[in-house]
Amino acid sequence: LGYVKEQIGQIYFKQEFYKKAKISLNDSINTLKNSNQKALLYPQKWLALLNLKTQHNDQLLKAIKNKNFEFADFETLRDIDYWQGFILKDKQLTSKVFYLTPYTSYKNRINKLDITKSWSWSQKGEKPFISLFGNDLPISNELTSQLFCLLTSDGYKPMTLGSIHSNLFPNEFYNPNSSPDRVYQLVSRLNKKLKKLFSYKIEKHLNSYIIRPNKINNFNRIITVDEVSLLSKPKSILLHQLKGFFSKKSFSAKELSLKYNITQRTANRWIKEIVDNKKLKPTGNGKNIKYKLVS
Repeated sequence: LGYVKEQIGQIYFKQEFYKKAKISLNDSINTLKNSNQKALLYPQKWLALLNLKTQHNDQLLKAIKNKNFEFADFETLRDIDYWQGFILKDKQLTSKVFYLTPYTSYKNRINKLDITKSWSWSQKGEKPFISLFGNDLPISNELTSQLFCLLTSDGYKPMTLGSIHSNLFPNEFYNPNSSPDRVYQLVSRLNKKLKKLFSYKIEKHLNSYIIRPNKINNFNRIITVDEVSLLSKPKSILLHQLKGFFSKKSFSAKELSLKYNITQRTANRWIKEIVDNKKLKPTGNGKNIKYKLVS
C-alpha cells in the first residue's frame, strides 16, 4: 500500500499537481514508517525532489543521496541526478547522467540539446578517449581494454561478475565453477596495467567492480557524444579507429600490423573478424590482398 501511494505521488508530481503529490508521498511515508529504512527512501526521494521543484530547497535531497550511498542503491542515485538536472536545467549534471549511463533506453529520456557535446572525466586536459587504445592501454580487441570500457561505461553502479561475463563472452554460458575465475584473472591483468600506467586499482564493492576515471591520476581523456556508445560496445573501437586511419583507402594486414605494433598473424585474425561481420571488403589475392572499409 505504501508503494502504491508512492506511485500515485509520482504521477501527481509528473502532472504538476504538487499539493496532491505531497499528500500522497507523506501518506506513503506514514504507511511505510514501520517497514525497513530502505523502503522509505523511495517516497522520501520524490518528496525531496518536490521540495527542490517548489521551494528550491536541496537540503533534503542531499540527505537522501547520502542514505542511498549507505544502502548502495545506485539506480536511485542515477535517477536523482537525472531529475535534479532536469528541474534545475543543469546541463553539466544532465550530461553526467548521459555520459555515465550505459543504458540506451535511459539515455533516450534525455534531450540531446540538454547535454554537452563531449565529456571529460577530469579537467586536466582534453586528450581524446580513443587515443587510449594502442597507446596507454592495449588495443580494443584485447579483453583487458574491453573490460576497461565496460567498467568505465557506468559511473554509478558497479558491475557484477555475471554482467562482466555476459558482456565479454556473449556467446558462452555462465559456469558458476569456472567463469568467476576467468573474470578474476582478467581483472588481475587489467589491474597490473592500470597500476603501471596510472597507479590505480579497480574499485570493488560487494563483489562488483567499477572504474572511476576521475580518481585516476593523470587520466584526462575526453569522450564525444558520438563515441560514448563505444564504451558499451568496445569491440567497435577498432572499426572506429580504422575509419580514422584509412578512411576510404585500401590497406593490407602488414600495414595494420605496423599501425598497431602487432604481429601480422594477429592483424589477420582481427581482419577476419571484421570481414566476417561484413564491415571489410577484401580485394586481390594471395600476398597482394588488401581490404577496404564498407561504407
